[in-house]
Amino acid sequence: MKSPESQTTANKTFRLSTSAIQLLEQEAHDKQESVNAVINELVLKNLKNERDLRGTTTFPVSIQTLRLLSEELSDEKISEIANKLLNDGVQREFYHHVIGTMTPEGVLQAMKRHYHLSETETGGRRILILSLYCGKKWSLLTGLIWQALLASAGLDVKLSTDDNSAMFEYATESVDKKQS
Repeated sequence: MKSPESQTTANKTFRLSTSAIQLLEQEAHDKQESVNAVINELVLKNLKNERDLRGTTTFPVSIQTLRLLSEELSDEKISEIANKLLNDGVQREFYHHVIGTMTPEGVLQAMKRHYHLSETETGGRRILILSLYCGKKWSLLTGLIWQALLASAGLDVKLSTDDNSAMFEYATESVDKKQS
């Protein structure tokens, strides 16, 4: 099923390097999609991410640096940091900007734009797994923030973390009620 953004199209001509075209063609082949679909997906995702990050100050830091910094903190300190971030007005406004509408679908779309997100449904439960690769403490911090954001969208979410991911589980019927 096509996304709403891709239902109407327009023709434009752009110049790309040969290496970019080769990468696009390989990506399309790997995904079993057309090159146009891959280009549309990449442009939309990257523009949305760029807009999400405007107005924030960022700096490059390696995953290993994040892992080493976060592993020095207790779980209680990680929880305290998550609460401070969630209660900070500027940071909270940033989360709302990134998510857009504070609905279950809005939060899920933001998660998909910023992380590798795996999803499955089983027995009336939906399970989301964010791949983070920065260690257990970073998984906990990120998990606590997204758990709170999902709760703001009206979901009762169970969180579990491991060294490389945060897993969220909630009843699918709660999403159906929110959307009806």
